[in-house]
Amino acid sequence: MNILKCYKVHMVAALLCVAASAHAETLSGIGSGGATQTKVVCYIYNAGPGAVSVTAKNIYSEVYGTQTIAFDSCSSSVADGAICAFVANITAAVSGNVCTITFSPSAANVRGSMEIRDSSAKVLSNVLLR
Repeated sequence: MNILKCYKVHMVAALLCVAASAHAETLSGIGSGGATQTKVVCYIYNAGPGAVSVTAKNIYSEVYGTQTIAFDSCSSSVADGAICAFVANITAAVSGNVCTITFSPSAANVRGSMEIRDSSAKVLSNVLLR
């Protein structure tokens, strides 16, 4: 095999590795707790094996857009067997809410749920993240 062909084979292999490592997956769910909703809590569980990197996480309101995260125990990496959560206080209004969290390289073994609560922490809605 000549040097040029060998170089091309290695370049293609390197590009495939980079493309594979750049892959990410997002879990999300949508729900509403009605007129008394005041808090959205997003829970994540990593069943493993191995840690997953968290590349983005957001809570959105249909009426008010991107919400400020008030509490966040999800660091940039979630270890296998670990549970974490992030929370936004929302304005009580009849609107849909969305929780999203993006993982790299894969969310295959990650599960999540979104709870929408009222001011007394009563769960009004519970939605699986998919």
